[in-house]
Amino acid sequence: MTQEDAAIFYGLMTLGGFFLIIILAAYFGTKWYNKFLKKQQLIFEQWAQSKGLNISPSARVASISLSSFNEGEVIKAVSGVVENANNRFDIYWQSESRGSGKNRRVYNRTILAIVIPDTQLQMIINSKINNDSNSGGNLNVFNKQQRFSLEGDFGTFFDIYMPQTTQSETLSMLTPDSMLYIMSEFADYDIEINGPLLYIYSYRNMHTSQIDILLPKLDKLLTEMRLRTSDTRQEKVTNALVARTATDSATHRKSLKKDVRYVGILFVVLYAASYIDHPIVSYVIVVVFLFFVIKLLYDSAKQASLKRKYNKVISQYK
Repeated sequence: MTQEDAAIFYGLMTLGGFFLIIILAAYFGTKWYNKFLKKQQLIFEQWAQSKGLNISPSARVASISLSSFNEGEVIKAVSGVVENANNRFDIYWQSESRGSGKNRRVYNRTILAIVIPDTQLQMIINSKINNDSNSGGNLNVFNKQQRFSLEGDFGTFFDIYMPQTTQSETLSMLTPDSMLYIMSEFADYDIEINGPLLYIYSYRNMHTSQIDILLPKLDKLLTEMRLRTSDTRQEKVTNALVARTATDSATHRKSLKKDVRYVGILFVVLYAASYIDHPIVSYVIVVVFLFFVIKLLYDSAKQASLKRKYNKVISQYK
């Protein structure tokens, strides 16, 4: 074997060893993660049983259908009743995979779905503290014309999305006391109301100790927003029992519309550019990549600054 052949041989051995390490790391990493996930699911089930919650055998439950996050796989689902308010609720561990190959990304969420008297409305309370990059972006792509920013501290840390035709009914749920309670206790969550369901979103699989802290807060939240099981009135048109904040006719309800035009156009342009063999295309892709890197750094810095401001402001209320 010549010196050149030996160099090639050792180079191939080194490269093969490198790929073997990657394969073994991926194999054992996946095995460890699956074992960890099963352990977490077992802990979740044991916690649910200790709290007297019902474990749902179904992987997909009807109360998630009106959520903005109604895709993906429900890993675990439990149900119970809010103490005092008596509203029924479901808790989901949800996992959603988007894209494929190198572009594949998995979003893990905890969704709390609470049955409320039918509001015949749709509203999103989007927390600026709760980082949307971990959510899949479903709540920050709605039409800007439907975004309503309230004045004061609440408007600094939350955006409200609602159809313009139902602003008066929607805002009747957001009294000064309810806004203060949401700001002080739910800044780490996004809240959505869609007809007879209220959703609370956390963009991770919440630990049972965190859920233990969250559940006792639901009674006061529903009380402040007048959405307890008993907070109903008779609807004038259909005579159905609806929330006190409901419109007089279901025909007045308007759904929020997502505006994803710019994201879609950018995706199409980059996808088409990848098939064009021209030097300028490479420069364009590099520029776009750098733009997103800079934007990511800017958004991270902005998010950290907002959180510091929130901690300073909220300390005045506690």
